[in-house]
Amino acid sequence: MEERIASLHQGALSYLYREGKGPTLILLHGAGHRAAHLLPLAEALPGREIVIPDARGRGRSAGRPAENLQARGEEVRELIDVLGLEKIVVSGHSLGGALALEIGLFKLPFVRGLILIATGARLRVHPAIIEAVRAGGPSNLPFSPYSPEFPESERLRFAALEESVPTESALSDWTVANAFDRMSAIASIDVPARVIVGSADRMTPPKYSEYLASKMPQAELSLIEGAGHMLPMERPADVAEVMERFLSDRLADPRGA
Repeated sequence: MEERIASLHQGALSYLYREGKGPTLILLHGAGHRAAHLLPLAEALPGREIVIPDARGRGRSAGRPAENLQARGEEVRELIDVLGLEKIVVSGHSLGGALALEIGLFKLPFVRGLILIATGARLRVHPAIIEAVRAGGPSNLPFSPYSPEFPESERLRFAALEESVPTESALSDWTVANAFDRMSAIASIDVPARVIVGSADRMTPPKYSEYLASKMPQAELSLIEGAGHMLPMERPADVAEVMERFLSDRLADPRGA
């Protein structure tokens, strides 16, 4: 994928882009992550047009990240406008999934669907995670967000990416996640939605996804057996298969447009 820079109201925002068939997939990364964390998933979706923004405060995205998801969502909307995208599906992992929900609440006509990966309508962050991030990064987390089967070499590769995110930016992400609560609002999101979760997810356990699927009028749930919280990195092919099925079955345009 190609790294590009968009000039937005708050300054330069970097994103990864690949041309392909629509609808355009906007992939939103999780707390303390970067766009590159979602490259395995993008690679498992060949032929799709994909945009993966780097949140502010990391990579080449200038400035500090906003301290609430509504403001972060407004910036994603501005990016969509600047890029001239007309038919999109917003997908997010963890905090990125919460951001996708926030964008869903904007009721934008060009948002045709949501794909929510390992997330919830409310996110509560264990204090030990906040302290671990403050202490210097993912190696200090009290437990691994990955399933036991995920290779150590791959964990280290993604940990290196996380360590490239400034502590201040990662702390902002986790603080925003801890404050997120849209449990009473999500029933108003009436677009097709696919909710995906791993059966071994300890950070956003399956009950979070079950709640989403039960409250959103057009949502359906997919459980990936044995997977942990880091679904896009652990099981990108399985996640991509669910996404492709959703795009084909729920969002196919009978006119071929």
